[in-house]
Amino acid sequence: MLALVAFIILVSSWIVFNNVLKLNHEKKFASLIEGSPTAKSLTLNSELGVIHYVTSGDDESKLPILLIHGSPGSWDAWMPFLQDSILLEKYFVISVDRPGFGKTKIAFQEDLKNQAIAVAPILDRYPGSFILVGHSYGAAVIQQLALDHPDKVSNLIYVAGTLEPEAQRPRWYNKVADTKIVSMLLSEVWNASSKEMIGLYSGLKENETKLKDLHVPTYFIQGTKDVLVPFSAIEYYKKHGPKNGVEYIILENENHFIPFTKPHLIMDILYKL
Repeated sequence: MLALVAFIILVSSWIVFNNVLKLNHEKKFASLIEGSPTAKSLTLNSELGVIHYVTSGDDESKLPILLIHGSPGSWDAWMPFLQDSILLEKYFVISVDRPGFGKTKIAFQEDLKNQAIAVAPILDRYPGSFILVGHSYGAAVIQQLALDHPDKVSNLIYVAGTLEPEAQRPRWYNKVADTKIVSMLLSEVWNASSKEMIGLYSGLKENETKLKDLHVPTYFIQGTKDVLVPFSAIEYYKKHGPKNGVEYIILENENHFIPFTKPHLIMDILYKL
């Protein structure tokens, strides 16, 4: 009986959690509109389904910035960037919900290439080359986009990026979460996060020999106290990435959540570009 009660409570919590997340998106967008009246909530069709994204700015012909969140996450992870008046004077700012998150109608994707395929229609929708900014897992996605669509990318900004294959092998909790019983109990968001992390190693490893051909001006931002992405990621990229055109920005005593703790550091880079 106790087991049944616990199961009912867990399932109920799972349903409530997902509903709260959906409500949170609506509240966040309403908040965005207050600070940036030009903001829009939009969708596009991709090969995999419908991708949802949010734009901010009054001129689609301005240089576009595409912001890609980590795992888990959603478009509102980049809220300060969508509301920053200095950025909006110069750029057309876009933030996307990746597969499995937010209002995007695409199931989670273990394959890193599919992550890029889901987002790629945004690159085709707007003119010019994009500045791509990716945090955590989002950094792996912008790397894949740059490899697949080099003509549509002008700059890359990796923020605490999951770019070192060996450091992104599936961990024990990813494997536990991937079991049938546990996955049934997890929310949609945490299932998406766990399953995409399982496929990340192979995607990064496949790209390893291609990185030297990424001739795109790049910023690589990493904190020394990041417990989710080891500091060795910098040495990995120095070894396997392009030899020129990469600026490494090391943040002493900084953790993994740089877009939230140091958003203006990233904004300062964008102002200069």
